Amino acid sequence: MPRESLIRRQRTLALLNDRAEVVTHRLMMLDPSSTLLQWGTRIREIREACFHLHKVGAQVGNPLQCYRSAEEGTNALRAALAVVEHNRPGFESHRQQPHWPRLTAQAHEAALLQLNALAASLRNSADKLNLGADSRVTRLPALIRRLYNKCCRDPLEKEAHRSWWETMVTLCRAALRKVKSWPETHDRAQRAPASPGRLLPVQSDSLPAQHHY
Repeated sequence: MPRESLIRRQRTLALLNDRAEVVTHRLMMLDPSSTLLQWGTRIREIREACFHLHKVGAQVGNPLQCYRSAEEGTNALRAALAVVEHNRPGFESHRQQPHWPRLTAQAHEAALLQLNALAASLRNSADKLNLGADSRVTRLPALIRRLYNKCCRDPLEKEAHRSWWETMVTLCRAALRKVKSWPETHDRAQRAPASPGRLLPVQSDSLPAQHHY
């Protein structure tokens, strides 16, 4: 069976996201004592992680990685909706039913574990794409472009962006002082990232001052 095109996959992802949004809203509108409220929170987290992964894939990934990001998001949303349908058959279609029987504690915890695992998997995939993009940085313009993309994608994460910038600039300076190739030094640092308190002093004029917000 041939693969769907990227555009078709993205359309499927958008449709599933709309369905998940409706289900999340209905779960969040249930009686406050209902354990299903936690499901609504988890599915909302899955939707946010899915959106983040798709955005990262579009910004830093190659076409295949972008496709896989959309595919993984599609599979995660399908699985999340399947968890709800398995434990509450007809929940998505029976929109006029405000009250549902309480689940057993074991079934409830199993469903939460499944939903948590889906969100964690999406976040891990986004982190891997970001690390891969960092490891490919070999010139200062590319480093600045990475910072720009991060700020556009997550404008409120200023401290995280500042820490990332300081770490990357430190790695650049270390590579220049030791006259080593950037990928070799960077790959080693990715396995053992330096803490902010151990940043090396400025000794090179080839890089600009650290970025300030």
